[in-house]
Amino acid sequence: MASSRLDSSQPEGERRKSLIVFVHGLGGGIRTWGKFKTLIDADPELRNQFDVVFYRYPTSLIRLPFMKPSLSLELVVDALDTRIALETEGRDYAAIFFVCHSMGGLLGRDYAIKAHRGEAGRRISAMLLYATPNQGSEVARLPNFLSFGHHQLKQLFRESDLIRRINDDWRDLGLDDVVLVNFVVAAQDSVVTEASARGFWGSNGHVY
Repeated sequence: MASSRLDSSQPEGERRKSLIVFVHGLGGGIRTWGKFKTLIDADPELRNQFDVVFYRYPTSLIRLPFMKPSLSLELVVDALDTRIALETEGRDYAAIFFVCHSMGGLLGRDYAIKAHRGEAGRRISAMLLYATPNQGSEVARLPNFLSFGHHQLKQLFRESDLIRRINDDWRDLGLDDVVLVNFVVAAQDSVVTEASARGFWGSNGHVY
């Protein structure tokens, strides 16, 4: 994301900050991001150019019959929209960037779709997707007794309605030309295959 940095020759008082939104994946949380926040805060240039938000939502890798049903990803995206609206209220951000891990990338992409249609708040300028199951995930094959009523897990199936809708909408809206997307792939990942993490519909983003 180095290319998104603002011109350092611009007077400090005239610079507009950008916002970075971190979105964790299935079963994740704030610890997903390790020392990201500490490293950003320790860098004066980054600290002066970016505000940082860590979006958290209820999720777990497994769900047993006596546990509460998991929220659908559509509801989680609605909550994400509310959080971004609160964070951007009264602030004139130059751009919004998403950094997403695993399932969080699907949430970010769905938010981008809604924002492009005017159904959500601010549009996203760029996304960095870490091992996002853009074509579905093998984790959805967990035994039924570990995933009873697990809406999020079911939506990660390779042929799920959610995966199809996000990929179809992204293509139909031409978001490859609007949102810069880079992919980080773990070649030995048994949960999200390299092919699934590499992209969607021939996306022109860079793969790392």
